[in-house]
Amino acid sequence: MDIERAFNLAEAVLWFAAGLTLAGARNGEPFSRMKGLTAAAAALFVLFGLSDLAELRTGAWWAPAWLLAWKTANGLALLFCAVRMHRLFKRGREGK
Repeated sequence: MDIERAFNLAEAVLWFAAGLTLAGARNGEPFSRMKGLTAAAAALFVLFGLSDLAELRTGAWWAPAWLLAWKTANGLALLFCAVRMHRLFKRGREGK
């Protein structure tokens, strides 16, 4: 196994771990206030890990075009979740 494939596999494991960790944190504070959002983010992390496994087969994140579209859409959705979570955390700290 070459270094790129090993790194890609490790990256997939990292995304899966992030998704499972976030899924497990859904019941703890402050995540309990936003269960739907954390569930979506957890699923998106797992989907991102799956896209890395697909990348192992294709050899590139930008080709074929469907893989680039998948990774782009997934990254934008994760960014949306992060911004939304940040706003909810901030609102919770301010007592609104």
